Amino acid sequence: MRWVVLVAVLLFGGSAALFAVQNSSRTTQLSFDLGVAAWQLSEPVSVPALIAVCVGIGFLLGAVPFGLRSLRLGSRVRELEANVAVNQALGKDLAPKDPGSW
Repeated sequence: MRWVVLVAVLLFGGSAALFAVQNSSRTTQLSFDLGVAAWQLSEPVSVPALIAVCVGIGFLLGAVPFGLRSLRLGSRVRELEANVAVNQALGKDLAPKDPGSW
């Protein structure tokens, strides 16, 4: 499995590097027009840099909420495991008497 991940990372990294080298001279002028007000960057932005920023922002917007949720769920699992350990130490049986009642 490690080899598959390594090959995938190398292919993705190589493709990204090749894209950046091939398109490093291409630029675009960014502007934002609301109809009432408009803004424009003073200098053009490199296309690979623009794509890298957009991918990074998209990753953060997707990873941060799920990362926070994962942390909360992890703490909840640890809390439940501690409760089970305490109940087992006290000799309480937490399993239902009839396995079909789950």
